[in-house]
Amino acid sequence: MLRVSSFLKMALYLSSVNTAQPHYYYTLSIHAKPGARSSSLAQVPQLADEAVEVRIAAPPVEGQANAELVDFIGETLEYEWRALKAAEEESSKKGESAASFLETYLKDTSYRTLMDQRRPVEVGNDAAEKGKKKKKGDGGKPAAAVVVPKKVAVALAKGTTSKNKMLTVEFPAEYEVVVALIEKAAKE
Repeated sequence: MLRVSSFLKMALYLSSVNTAQPHYYYTLSIHAKPGARSSSLAQVPQLADEAVEVRIAAPPVEGQANAELVDFIGETLEYEWRALKAAEEESSKKGESAASFLETYLKDTSYRTLMDQRRPVEVGNDAAEKGKKKKKGDGGKPAAAVVVPKKVAVALAKGTTSKNKMLTVEFPAEYEVVVALIEKAAKE
């Protein structure tokens, strides 16, 4: 029998959108602070944070801060994604596995914690009985193909007039990688 812990640590500021492709479409909660000298992540987000603190280099006038926020988050995530892919390409040339590469590249983030929770744990003798149980089948229908976004896309979903914003993010990586890249960007 596979059991996954009922209490999983997830980043409160990032959640999967409930769609047919939940692993690549997210909502990102932001606490925006407009009027800064330059746009930046104010601090390294913790898993318990309800929003990512972002300083915006635009005044809160006529949507300027909102446009700057969307551009900044989009550019930041795109930069981190490209850096990850470039480093991954270099490590594959050296013969390093993808899993060990991610462990190394994202070592100072919560990536390992999130991945450890994701793996189900075998419990009891049910693993041997697994093949004996009748399954109500899917009728032989193939599973729906997973559609991975080809690029990073960010849009404002909610919060056009307040400091608390909700962005929709399309990102060509799984949840744990997105959380780790946001943390990595905040540390730079």
